[in-house]
Amino acid sequence: MTCSTNPPLLFHMTRFMVVTILAGCAGEVGPVPSDGRVPPDFAIEFMIRGNPDSRNPRTQWSRYVLEPNRGLRASFGRHAVVQTYPRFVHRLEHRELEKIYRHVTQHQLLAEPTSPRSETIETGKPPVDVIYDVSIDSAGRRHRYATTPEESPPTVSLLVLLMHLAGREAPAERSP
Repeated sequence: MTCSTNPPLLFHMTRFMVVTILAGCAGEVGPVPSDGRVPPDFAIEFMIRGNPDSRNPRTQWSRYVLEPNRGLRASFGRHAVVQTYPRFVHRLEHRELEKIYRHVTQHQLLAEPTSPRSETIETGKPPVDVIYDVSIDSAGRRHRYATTPEESPPTVSLLVLLMHLAGREAPAERSP
């Protein structure tokens, strides 16, 4: 059976090729300054795709934007949409920005792979309840990935840092 006579097969083959190409590009890590200084273009966009009505800030639909000028913007719940720029919540001090940058580089989040569990299926509904979509700009490069809280503890730690700076309290982890 050829692809031209089997549209679902063509769809899956195309999707496989796109994911494979993107995964290959995701491995490229931009240069990290050897002196440990934060690159002037360092920026983060962190989107939590969860429940807009959740009271837990780790799972509530939210958007955090850390700008290169050290401005932190955040929106929560139903207001956290890509089409609306989040409101300004905090201007980071240099030490706060350095702490976030150190976390990103020490945990290699500039090369974090996209989790297979976070990919949407053909229906468009994600197979998990909470997805973290993260975009990090550093030294002229952009790295984007999606993951779940369970699959990337360093990404959860990055979220907790951003939440703290935005004035939100992170609930304690539940023990199993």
